Amino acid sequence: MPIHLDRPRHGKGRVRLLKVTRFPEKHVVSEITAEILVEGPDQTSFTVGDNAAVLPTDTIKNTVHALAKKHDYGSIEDFAIILAKHYVQAHPSVIQYAKVKLVEVQWDRIINKDSKGELKPHHHAFVQGGTESRYAMW
Repeated sequence: MPIHLDRPRHGKGRVRLLKVTRFPEKHVVSEITAEILVEGPDQTSFTVGDNAAVLPTDTIKNTVHALAKKHDYGSIEDFAIILAKHYVQAHPSVIQYAKVKLVEVQWDRIINKDSKGELKPHHHAFVQGGTESRYAMW
């Protein structure tokens, strides 16, 4: 009896990324955990063990880091779109669909005294914020 998989997929989870965007007046910190799942037409990796059409997990992880460095994005939603489009466009023979899930943890500026003794947010020193997280899926 032949085997048929409805939607064969593979990917990488728990890709951690900390991006610091440096501006002259202040720095912005973004901590993101990514999960990337890609789907393609080839089932041979699941049925006969041929991984020629499988994107390696290290490639998926390294691509997340490279694209974060290359692109300036305003939100995690923008970054999710950048990632999904890249995987589908860069590997069209292997990937037909990419699902990207991003979770962002908030970082707040440390409040300290400036040279005049006034409490102000520090320009480039941070502490992890509250317990809430932002989610984006594309």
